[in-house]
Amino acid sequence: MLLLIAAASALADETPGWPEPGQSVASAIEELRADGIEIVYSSRLVPLDLIVNVEADAPDRITRLLQVLEPHGLTLVSQAGVILVARNPASTQPAQAAEGRRLQPAEPVLENITVSASRYEISREIGASRFALDRRSIETMPDVGDDPIRITQRLPGAAASGASARAHFRGGEQGEVGIVLNGHRLFDPFHVRDYQNIFSTIDSRAIEGVEVYTG
Repeated sequence: MLLLIAAASALADETPGWPEPGQSVASAIEELRADGIEIVYSSRLVPLDLIVNVEADAPDRITRLLQVLEPHGLTLVSQAGVILVARNPASTQPAQAAEGRRLQPAEPVLENITVSASRYEISREIGASRFALDRRSIETMPDVGDDPIRITQRLPGAAASGASARAHFRGGEQGEVGIVLNGHRLFDPFHVRDYQNIFSTIDSRAIEGVEVYTG
């Protein structure tokens, strides 16, 4: 271990009473670093709650820092031109046992611990399979009787069975088509449901249009 030796003229103390007892050791080191003195330290050796518990009275600040570190089992060494804060092997008092060297932080209290499995979401953009028909298109389309459900039979991929207004899309059954009006799911919205579902119960004059998703 090579103890640091520095010229007092280069590191002359210009702040009497520095560092103050009760001050954080880390903040005292940062003050020296701000003045251009290169000091490297680990936050494990010098945590934020490590405090100054002695009144340093050396003529220069480097020696004062040594006096501050000594009660905590620490010292300064010079390696390759860099000043390091390290443990002092000559100290008979372990750094963890120095009286009053640390401010006791409040122990964290865990109110709840939530354990959950990984969540995976598989989705597909269905914008390419969207068709929109406005009310004017419904009313001008021939042979559909202004029926907003029956007009979907004219779309690509749609299939129907003759007179029935119910349609389905290729790849799915009739029961797999959902009909939603203003966010509400409709179940069998057809007249004469027991015989071919001739017309739907939705009046084209009461809606702005129809959006169809075949995906």
